Amino acid sequence: RLINEKAKKTKETQTFQFDLNDYRLTRNDKKVLQFHLENPELKQIEIARLLKLNESTISQIFNKPAFKKAKSDFSRNALEIINQNKQKAALTLIELLDSESESIKLKVATEILKTELENKPDEDLEDEGLFFEGWD
Repeated sequence: RLINEKAKKTKETQTFQFDLNDYRLTRNDKKVLQFHLENPELKQIEIARLLKLNESTISQIFNKPAFKKAKSDFSRNALEIINQNKQKAALTLIELLDSESESIKLKVATEILKTELENKPDEDLEDEGLFFEGWD
């Protein structure tokens, strides 16, 4: 789990070094934070229902400065880890293009092109000759 393990520094990734014990959080605060970070799409009322806590308790927890700081730090840490590993993932895909397996080469090439097409506006695709009428 994201927040149960202490972040460590390695040569490959630079991450923040903290865990939940670095913050002045109660047991309920930690439970709510972990649940919220794992389910960011849920509203406070849904978190209260699922954790069997009062909605006002959840609201108070969300408004605590220590909770806000921990939430911010862990969210930033997660984004940092993702950003740091994007290059590693891209390099892995590039290496797999030279695989001996033709099916792996095809899957990787398709995934690279699909990702490129999904992340470019239609105008750019037209300029590069990669956009065709009726292509969805």
